Amino acid sequence: MQDFLVRAPRDWIFTNLREHALPLRVRELILLSDRLDCSLTNAAGMLGMTPRTLMRRLDSDATSFQAIKNGLRRDIAIRDLMSGSKSIEAIAQDIGFASPANFHRAFKHWVGATPGAYRRSGA
Repeated sequence: MQDFLVRAPRDWIFTNLREHALPLRVRELILLSDRLDCSLTNAAGMLGMTPRTLMRRLDSDATSFQAIKNGLRRDIAIRDLMSGSKSIEAIAQDIGFASPANFHRAFKHWVGATPGAYRRSGA
């Protein structure tokens, strides 16, 4: 019962508990890592499988390790931009980008706007 309650909010949006379970576990591992720096090799080891097996299993769920990591980075960046409490440079650093310029490029690719423009729009 405790496991159900811990997973409940995110699992309710899926029709099958096992559907998408691995991508969610990978997302949690990345989220819990320092500056979101969990690598494919680290995640695979924590899940008790080889990196290649993890890649194949994520592929069967129509995703990839990098897609999960980018989605998490995007979601955290959007949350932090909308809260307005952090600078764009701090957000870039918090989610593991080497420079604000790299973050700007990635964010524009993800949402179609720069971080500053997104924050100003209040989207």
